Amino acid sequence: MPQICLIQIYDGKNYYIIDPFKISKEQIKIFLEDKKIVKLGYGCESDMSLLFKQYQIRIKALYDLKLMVDVLEIEKKGLGDVNRLLLGIESEGNKKKYQMHNWTRRPIDKQAIEYALSDVAYLFSLRTILLDKILTQGLTGLLLEQFVKREYDYEKIPIPTIFKSREFSDLHKDEKERAKIIYEIREKYAKEQNCPANDIMLNKDLLYIARDKAVITSIVPGRKIEHNKFCKMIDEISKIFEERTI
Repeated sequence: MPQICLIQIYDGKNYYIIDPFKISKEQIKIFLEDKKIVKLGYGCESDMSLLFKQYQIRIKALYDLKLMVDVLEIEKKGLGDVNRLLLGIESEGNKKKYQMHNWTRRPIDKQAIEYALSDVAYLFSLRTILLDKILTQGLTGLLLEQFVKREYDYEKIPIPTIFKSREFSDLHKDEKERAKIIYEIREKYAKEQNCPANDIMLNKDLLYIARDKAVITSIVPGRKIEHNKFCKMIDEISKIFEERTI
């Protein structure tokens, strides 16, 4: 059950962290839907659809820098890759670690917050360089055309973080299919318990099981699920190995 767990902001001078678990939907909505406040972002489609699904919020006055990267036809479009190419900034190598991080847990680890803030730290500098390249290469007209044509699909279902991880990518085709089935089973129990799915079973454990059924017996129940329900979930997961030849 993907959800917005953190909103990080940098205004050019100061950093801010908004904890959506501690403020009202109305407060978040007022800020994100204010057309007078331009919001810089990068590759925001998943976040936009998730915000709409969770809060029915449509972000207004969004300046998505990835659109300029697309117009410039930069080959590697990940934010870390673009920062490295244009700003000479090397990431700290924590992406893999924090893709699997449980962002619902409070208090949030200090290093996790620092990692989250690194996503917004260089957006102003990046905008300046990208815009300069757009102007130099005479692509202003094309950029404006793309802004006009751009339509965000708020109904689009975001890809869960677990399926973007290196661990998932390293699975074989049949193991990936198995992981998706286990994910759906875990989601069902998380909804029943009304808690984050990672508190039912850790992402890393889910992927371990997808790779090797034998590890099921060593998986420890999450902190938000009763033992008998956890056993029921494990039984359901075990059956996919019996019922499907993947």
